[in-house]
Amino acid sequence: MESTEKENIGTINYRLTNIESTLTELKTVVLENKLQEKEIKDIKEKLVECLQAFNSHDKRIRSLEIEPVQDKAKKWQTITDMVFKWVIAAGIGYFALKIGLK
Repeated sequence: MESTEKENIGTINYRLTNIESTLTELKTVVLENKLQEKEIKDIKEKLVECLQAFNSHDKRIRSLEIEPVQDKAKKWQTITDMVFKWVIAAGIGYFALKIGLK
């Protein structure tokens, strides 16, 4: 009976050793996963920062691209406003001369 008990104890010790080594490996995996999770979180934060910077630069570039067009548009707006005012003034002057106002 003692040999059977010794075999059982040996088997139990072998299984416990395997369980302990598996537990150690699992602890290592969990630790690595936590480190990878932290790294992924850091990468996501940096990506968000980069996207925000990219978007702000994109807005600035678009405004710089539009600026010359806006300047030309303002120039033409001023010219058309002046021409319109001259036409109105000429029309009023013409009618004033026609009805006898000098």
